Amino acid sequence: MSQEHSATAGSLSVVLQTVRMEIDDDDEDIVEVMLNLTNESAIPIGGISASIKTSLGATVNPTEGVSSIGPGLTRSFSFAFKLSDGDWTFSLSGLGQSLSLGPYEADFEFQQVKSRQIGNAVGSSLFSGAFDANLGDFGNVQERELIDASQVEMSSFFGENAEGGSTKISAGTFGNAEEDGPKTPPWEQKKAEVLVATDP
Repeated sequence: MSQEHSATAGSLSVVLQTVRMEIDDDDEDIVEVMLNLTNESAIPIGGISASIKTSLGATVNPTEGVSSIGPGLTRSFSFAFKLSDGDWTFSLSGLGQSLSLGPYEADFEFQQVKSRQIGNAVGSSLFSGAFDANLGDFGNVQERELIDASQVEMSSFFGENAEGGSTKISAGTFGNAEEDGPKTPPWEQKKAEVLVATDP
């Protein structure tokens, strides 16, 4: 059995993530396999074809996967198949590049250790450096100085014509209800004050 759990061909690299034994809806033992495919080039790669071939001659197509992958991206492939004895091998081809992992025994189980994946500067690390490193604490930082909704006071704001063609913005009184109605322009207020002052 091969001990290699990753393979690279050109700008494509694949890493084995999990291999586990499960029981399907018919109460039969199946092997579930998940792998990650990364494109480390600066251009997208299409025409991707992935499959698992068993030593019994069966070819298994992925239950989840992609047929193309953009630059610097990582996508997953999932497989589920019955295999009681023998071994299996994963193979992938795309844009003239091909790679394979295996063979692995039918009872082989594996869980990839979670760690940071380092790629080249052209593809994956370009994105991981911008997002993984700088956003590592995203969602874990306690927000401070949030506004308490119970302490918010609402007020109305009014726009009035002022001298010289400008507009004067005035705020209503906080916490007190104001009556809506027509407002007296500033020049009319001055005239009213003059009339009151000259009234005998």
